[in-house]
Amino acid sequence: MLKTQNVRGTHDIIDDEAILFKKILFEAEQIAKLYNFSFAEFPIFEFSEIFKRTSGETSDVVNKELYTFFDKSGENELALRPEFTASIMRSVYSNGLTHKLPLKIFTHGQVFRYDRPQKCRQRQFNQINYEIIGLDSPYIDSEVIAMMMRLLENLEISNVKLHINSLGNKASRMNFEKNLVSYLEKYKDDLSDDSKVRLSKNPLRILDSKSPIDQEIVQNCPKISESYDDESKKFFDDVLNFLTNFGIEYFVDNKLVRGLDYYCHTVFEIITEELGAQGTVIAGGRYDNLSQFFNEKDILPSFGCAGGVERLMSLSKTKITKQKKIGIAILGDENVNHGGLLAEKLRNQNIGCDLIIENNMKKAMIKANKKEYDFIIIVGENEIKTQKYALKNLANSEQNEMTVNEIVAFLVEQL
Repeated sequence: MLKTQNVRGTHDIIDDEAILFKKILFEAEQIAKLYNFSFAEFPIFEFSEIFKRTSGETSDVVNKELYTFFDKSGENELALRPEFTASIMRSVYSNGLTHKLPLKIFTHGQVFRYDRPQKCRQRQFNQINYEIIGLDSPYIDSEVIAMMMRLLENLEISNVKLHINSLGNKASRMNFEKNLVSYLEKYKDDLSDDSKVRLSKNPLRILDSKSPIDQEIVQNCPKISESYDDESKKFFDDVLNFLTNFGIEYFVDNKLVRGLDYYCHTVFEIITEELGAQGTVIAGGRYDNLSQFFNEKDILPSFGCAGGVERLMSLSKTKITKQKKIGIAILGDENVNHGGLLAEKLRNQNIGCDLIIENNMKKAMIKANKKEYDFIIIVGENEIKTQKYALKNLANSEQNEMTVNEIVAFLVEQL
């Protein structure tokens, strides 16, 4: 017999969860339309170097979480996407879109990370993703953050807090890395094994470490804001001022650096305390230099963010509205053709329905209750002769004799 359990780290989305899932995606798409984003789809796997080089060799995504495999030629190493941003930037160059800048792209779909499964963290999960490519104004950073706060409000998600930081421009970041390394060298023997590697390759990743030892060490490290040059300081101040103008409260978190190497200037996380350790609901930032991995001469100023759909589902207080379900109970095989034609007449009026074929009413009603229909239309020999059908409301057991036109008018009003 085949195994019936899910692969570890995967989850079936069915029944009420599936309705909420579609609701989340619908609201995410409505927000995208409101801000004039275009929808796009991207491959679920790419050449592995797309993610390895852009995310950074010391990142957890590359070192621990990336699903890689060789295709059947044995020559191409591929990877399931752990995020969307690198794929989208690759697509800009693959499809010659640099002459159409600026671009505002919205997408959603599955992403994959080999991580320890826990609440709201699976190995296959779903994300919504927004990217703006080709605009360098700090207003864009604040507008996207405001857009995400609006989305959370529409989903009736409260009790969240915006954490924000700036990594500064390239010069500021290099200056900070120098100061940070100088501080951390005093504690290099005490750092976690991962952070010992990062100390020489990408010291900013140490600020993002989940190790309690590392967190204690960086508690008193230099602040990145102390390394800002005038450009970096003004850019971040402008972002914060725009957020204030939008009426959005924020907390400047000097330890926030995000987990991928391509970020610069603004980074942010919208956090909740309702999900325990998996508190980040939506996150992202600016990545002006990511384009240089695809064309070293290009600098395409860009800003983007992503949110986990399953986490949004766990937090959303929005009510689920189930579609009314209508069944046509056909009593006897000889009446199937007539019942099928009736079903098509309803569908032509955009009234969804399906058939229950049984020899007696009792069995038909047992099936109807199992399927949780709202209404049942009964088609038997007498109904066919009179051209009047019994329409039964299963919520209150009320039953009325109606013609097809009367049934259509009634159901259109109900639906």
